[in-house]
Amino acid sequence: MSVTAMESSCPTCSATSPVNPEDVVIACNYCGTVYTIGKEKIADHNFYQPKYSLAEAEKKIYKFIKRKTRFRGFNSYGGLKIRKTLVPYWVFLAEVKSFYNGYGRYTRTETKRDKDGNVVSQKTTTYYERRTGNFEDEKVDALICRLGARIFGLDKLEKRIETMIRTKPLQPFNQKELLDDMDKISFLSGEITSYEAKEMLETKIQDEYRLKAEKACTELFDCRTHVNVKNMVFLHYPIFIAEYTFGAEKYRVLVDGVSGDVIDAEIPITTRLRVASFIMLLLLFIVNINYTFIQPIENDNVTAMMLFTFFALFAGYKLTNLLFGTVSRGS
Repeated sequence: MSVTAMESSCPTCSATSPVNPEDVVIACNYCGTVYTIGKEKIADHNFYQPKYSLAEAEKKIYKFIKRKTRFRGFNSYGGLKIRKTLVPYWVFLAEVKSFYNGYGRYTRTETKRDKDGNVVSQKTTTYYERRTGNFEDEKVDALICRLGARIFGLDKLEKRIETMIRTKPLQPFNQKELLDDMDKISFLSGEITSYEAKEMLETKIQDEYRLKAEKACTELFDCRTHVNVKNMVFLHYPIFIAEYTFGAEKYRVLVDGVSGDVIDAEIPITTRLRVASFIMLLLLFIVNINYTFIQPIENDNVTAMMLFTFFALFAGYKLTNLLFGTVSRGS
């Protein structure tokens, strides 16, 4: 039994794009129009201009892999495949007002002394006080428009995106500024409607402010948080995802498309690297034993020796991971 792929036609250029059953916000891979499954265009479509074209990004990632695999046998490297992907987000500007009510508990110890200053008795008393307070904030937040999104390094990327949208203005979408032809770029469609995203954001913020209130009280009676979403726009954030082979295994690299920084990378750990790591770890151990137990340490060298010991422990930890791990992280 064959399964026919689902398609949707763009309300702007009429080009068809493949869609999944979960997709509710679709991005046209031909003109970049973003629209709902009901053909309603999303007017506030924003993006950040990528720093590199695919060709430029490939050179940068090649140099990164070459540098990271220098002592691992670079001749085993091959099969670099890179794609530019635009990840969908709902971006919110929200006004938050939160009020909490609870109580705090603290203790005070009273000490009685005699005329000579000796302790005669001590009494510890527990006190309770009512604690109320409020928070008022204006928040800018982003919510990925995918359910159960599985993008390599996504957790590290999201922290950067949250910082980015607070410090750098969004740009209206312009396909000419993508630096590559549309057929070379992968647009991820969205699986969350604006209404669902708003509800998810409100729940997220309410949980966040309830946690703040709980930290301010020993016991929290009530916490009411009102979220007023003042503006909501759609954002496509560019990333580069690269895959390469080293020996018979595949490894991945994630690059922030706006800054050009490597966010996450899988680096192979080979036998050559294990041997080099073992030799380095052995040398550190011998030097540390020599200066700790055999050679007398002059007073002037104590600080330097402490610093060296700290360095040796840190290096030993890293080298041990290289000896017994299978993949290291690089950035």
